[in-house]
Amino acid sequence: MVKLFGREAFEEQRADRESATVRESNIEAARISAVWMPYANVLMGFGTGLVLWFGGLAVIQGAVTLGMLIGFTTYVAMRSNLLRPIRQTGMMLNSVVRSVAAAERVFEVLDIEPEIRDAPGALPLRKRSLLRNVRGHVRYEGVRFAYDGQNEVLKGVSLGAEPGEMTALVGPSGSGKTTLVHLLPRFYDVKAGQITIDGQDIRKVTVKSLRDAIGIALQSVYLFDASIGEGHHNIAYGNPNASQEEIEQAARTVQMHDFIASLPLGYGTPVGERGVRLSGGQKQRIALARVLLRDPRILILDEPTSSVDAETERRMQEALSEVRKGRTTFVIAHRLWTVQAADQILVLGDGEIVERARRTATQSAHEVLLAAGGPYRELFELQFRGEALLAEVGGAL
Repeated sequence: MVKLFGREAFEEQRADRESATVRESNIEAARISAVWMPYANVLMGFGTGLVLWFGGLAVIQGAVTLGMLIGFTTYVAMRSNLLRPIRQTGMMLNSVVRSVAAAERVFEVLDIEPEIRDAPGALPLRKRSLLRNVRGHVRYEGVRFAYDGQNEVLKGVSLGAEPGEMTALVGPSGSGKTTLVHLLPRFYDVKAGQITIDGQDIRKVTVKSLRDAIGIALQSVYLFDASIGEGHHNIAYGNPNASQEEIEQAARTVQMHDFIASLPLGYGTPVGERGVRLSGGQKQRIALARVLLRDPRILILDEPTSSVDAETERRMQEALSEVRKGRTTFVIAHRLWTVQAADQILVLGDGEIVERARRTATQSAHEVLLAAGGPYRELFELQFRGEALLAEVGGAL
């Protein structure tokens, strides 16, 4: 990025400013240390002078004997054991100053209080369910939310999603799609209304049990600087106890196993910092495999195939259709043709659901919305014309 925008000189100046700050701090610490150690020596020398002055006067006056004065001054001369710790405090001062500065940064992070906490008496989600495990009945009831507490991003949204059902969220950028799904795992809490899973308010269950039941694959992917299949990282990050067979099956689902197997180190191949050694589509698929390996009851997919080619996307969509069975799935879609198989489509606009449709016995939700001729049809036609225009330009080139 620095090279792309030609900002080398700016970054050099910023590094110089930081270096200058560190240099001044070190000079100040060295100055204090340099003053302290001579000061300690002068102090002890001054103390010895006072002993000799007042002791000599006392001998002259006959208050003490000469032998006592000599003995006392001899003990004072053996002051190295007393001076050593005083001198060492000066030597340690530099380290203390560095440690205090580092500790301030560390405790600044450690002292941060999480905004989202377990409510008093919160219990694991599955223990409050009437059934043994989480089913995934999701309800949004009059949900309102604002990041700054004033300007609402969501304005009274209500919806329901059933297990085994795929709900697609579509709409222009800034309409509230991502915010809507981020409220489900309690990245934020609603301002008004409530969200329930299997009839339970998500604010009354433990955060861990809630997030254990939800898997999210986002467009922005973070991979650790470790191997592809290394335990506790990357594919197995969400399920470190997964077997190698389970890891490989997740990779097959997202169409990555053959590529990984072709690498010299296979699943032991390092991916580099943030997955720099992989393409965007490969990173996206590994992130999706990481989610699937957790086997969540509720699945949230934020355009999971946006960075792959058409053939790979087709195969991934086929595999995901099997994965979605029995799960409650939310899909944020920007390319509308990818949601034609959705059981329910919600069109968002300015924080509200402006149009919605469910699959019927004779029509898909996609067909119902197209026939309605509302905002969804406008989005679809606009996108279709844009793709057609790009195809014409590409053909001309």
